[in-house]
Amino acid sequence: MTELEDIKNYARIDADIADDDALLESLIEAAKRYIETNTGKEYQEDDPVMLLCLRILVVHWYTNRSAVSKGSIQKYPHSLSDILKHIELSDEYPAKEATSS
Repeated sequence: MTELEDIKNYARIDADIADDDALLESLIEAAKRYIETNTGKEYQEDDPVMLLCLRILVVHWYTNRSAVSKGSIQKYPHSLSDILKHIELSDEYPAKEATSS
C-alpha cells in the first residue's frame, strides 16, 4: 500500500476519488518535515508511532484547511501533541542530522 492509499484509507476517502491526491501528497511531505522539525528526529517510514503521527497530522490539515474556525484558532488534537512529544523525548528515534546549506 502506498502512503497516499494509506492516508486515504485512514481519512475514509474513497480510493477511486483522485481530486485531492496532489494535495494529500503535498500534505504527506509537509507532515514528514513538520515531524522532523518539531521533534529533531529523523522521520522513519516503518515506525508505527511516526506513521500514526503522520496520519493524524495529514488528516487534521486536510479537514481543517482554514486557520480560523468559529472565531478561534484550530489547535492540534491532544493525541497529536502527545505523540510529537513522545518522539521528541524518546531515545529510540535517531536525531535528525543537520544539513548544510
